[in-house]
Amino acid sequence: MRSKLEIQDRITFDLEEENRSLKRDIAQTKTDCENMLAVMEGNENEISIYQKKEKLVQQLSEDARKKQEEAALEKDRVLLKEKQYLSQIQKLQDETRQDRLDRQEKHNTMVDNMKSK
Repeated sequence: MRSKLEIQDRITFDLEEENRSLKRDIAQTKTDCENMLAVMEGNENEISIYQKKEKLVQQLSEDARKKQEEAALEKDRVLLKEKQYLSQIQKLQDETRQDRLDRQEKHNTMVDNMKSK
């Protein structure tokens, strides 16, 4: 009988030891899970921050592209205006030159007429 009781005590002791070991494993697993959740929450926060930054960068990039396009269009408008102004200046210079030649010829004709009288 004593032997049976010793065996029962030994089995109880082993089961209690196994139970303590399992409880430690569960506590460690729980701690690991909590730590992983904290890391995952941190990662989610970082992802959210990076997504906001990426959205901002995309918006800034789009704004810069639009400004570049506007600047290119403005440059084209200015070049066209310059071309028109240069053409107008050339036309006015030609008219002025012709007017000067006409007046000079008229003057020469008048001088010749005066000499011949």
